Amino acid sequence: MTAVRAPAPQTRPEGGGPADAPLVSLIVLNWNGLAYLPRCLGSLRRQTYRRFETILVDNGSTDGSVAYVRTHFPEVRLIETGRNLGFAEGNNVGIRQARGELIGLLNNDTEAAPTWLEELVRALQRAPERVAGVCGTVCALEDPGRVTFTLPKIDPRSAAAYCIRQESPPRLIDYLAGNSMLVRRSVIAEVGLLDPAYFAYYEDTDWSARMIRAGYDLLYVPTAVIAHKTMGTAAPDWHYHLMARNRLRFALKNFDAAYLPGFLLRYARDLLREAAANRAAGRADRNRLLLIAVLWNLRHLPATLAARRADRKRLRTVRSYNRNLPLRSVRCTADGGYIDESAASGLTRRAAAEPEGQ
Repeated sequence: MTAVRAPAPQTRPEGGGPADAPLVSLIVLNWNGLAYLPRCLGSLRRQTYRRFETILVDNGSTDGSVAYVRTHFPEVRLIETGRNLGFAEGNNVGIRQARGELIGLLNNDTEAAPTWLEELVRALQRAPERVAGVCGTVCALEDPGRVTFTLPKIDPRSAAAYCIRQESPPRLIDYLAGNSMLVRRSVIAEVGLLDPAYFAYYEDTDWSARMIRAGYDLLYVPTAVIAHKTMGTAAPDWHYHLMARNRLRFALKNFDAAYLPGFLLRYARDLLREAAANRAAGRADRNRLLLIAVLWNLRHLPATLAARRADRKRLRTVRSYNRNLPLRSVRCTADGGYIDESAASGLTRRAAAEPEGQ
C-alpha cells in the first residue's frame, strides 16, 4: 500500500463557515472508476463548505485512475491499496488515515451538489450528540432531476433494504446510505470500522445497526443532494450474489435473537420464490449464485456469530436493534409504494419505493 504526501486540507474563508468549523475528511473509494472521477472530484472543488480534505483510496485500478488524479486533482490525498479490498475495507483504509472530526463517505460514481457538504455539516452541528450521522437525497446521475433515494429503510423482519423515493422532511432513518454519508469520528471510535467480511453491500447497514444498538440516531437531510449512478462499477451477477449473501449475514449478526426464527423462514421463502422467478425468466443460472450465498454463510457461521458477540461486547450501551428502527412503522407495499402508520406523522402516506439494488 502506498500513499502520496498529504496536502493541506482545503480551506476558504468565504462561504465555508466560521474559522472553528469542523474539519471533514471525505473518503472517495475508487476501483476502475476513471470515467466518473472528473464529475465526482470536480463537484468537490465546487463545495461551498471548504474546510475538508479529500482522500481517494484506489483499490488496485488498472484504468489509469491513479495517474489521472495525480495530474488533474493534485489537492487530493491519494492512497493506493494495490488490490481490490472491497468497499468496506477500502473505506476503512481511508478512515484510518483521516484527520477530520467528521468522516464522510462518497461513492466515486457520484456528483455532489455545491451545498451538499455544507448541508450535512450544518445538520450534524445542530443535531444533538446522540445523532451519529447524516445522509441526504440521491438523484439519478443520468437524470439529476429524478429522485431515486430519500429514506433508507430496513424491514425489521425480513432484513430487506428499501430505497424510498418519496420526498420527506428531515426525519430519523434506519441506516446511512454508503454512497454518501457524514459520521462523527467519536462514534466510529465507539462502534468500530466497517465490517470487511461483507466486501460490498449491507456493510453500511451493519455499521448503522451498531450505531442504533449503541443508542444513537441517524438523520435524513433532504437538502443535501447528490447524483449517483446505480451500480456504476458493479457487475450485475456479483451484485446479485452479494445482496443475497450479505442480507443473511446481516440478520444473523445484528437481529435480536427473538426475530431470527421468523427471519430465517422469510429468507428461505424469498429464496424459493426468487429461484422460481429465475427459472421462469430463463435465468436458472442465477440460482447457483443463491446457493453459493447460502453455503458461504454456513461455512462462515462461526465467524459471524463471533463478530455478533464482539459487537455487543464492544458497545457501552446495547439496546434492541429491531425494536428501535425508526422507520419500522413504514410499510412498503407490493406495488412499490409505502404506508406510514406512525402516530407521530398524524397521517397515512403512500409513496414510491423499491428494494435496494433492484
